[in-house]
Amino acid sequence: MSLRGFSHALSAFALVCVCATSHAATREASSRIRAFLEGLDAGDVSMIAGRQLQHAEMLSKVYRARDHAPIWLRGAPLGKQVPDMLKAIGDSVGHGFVAERYHRSTIEALARSDDDTSRLALELLLTDAFLAQATHRGKGA
Repeated sequence: MSLRGFSHALSAFALVCVCATSHAATREASSRIRAFLEGLDAGDVSMIAGRQLQHAEMLSKVYRARDHAPIWLRGAPLGKQVPDMLKAIGDSVGHGFVAERYHRSTIEALARSDDDTSRLALELLLTDAFLAQATHRGKGA
């Protein structure tokens, strides 16, 4: 994904963050997201699926603004964009980034799972990876 393409994706992500969804399938996921992030706010370690969240504070702000509604899960605004996000992570190697810095192999494994714990981890790691990509590409880090 080019820098311009990533900028378009960043704009779409910002729009998604503002437009919370509210159908029944997302309520249960929202509860799990809220519980996890409240744990972080209470001082829990910012890890999920064995991966350290790079932007836990920003992640909390994003989900709080959306009333904890999922962004990436099936039926969520970017639910069909998971393969594109994985491609963007892979393509970032061409910009000098390390794909594992963005949870690539863990996200790939979680995308093949269908239990609640895996879906929660997938949701949060995808958002963390997106925020990290945006930050790193913006700063050239």
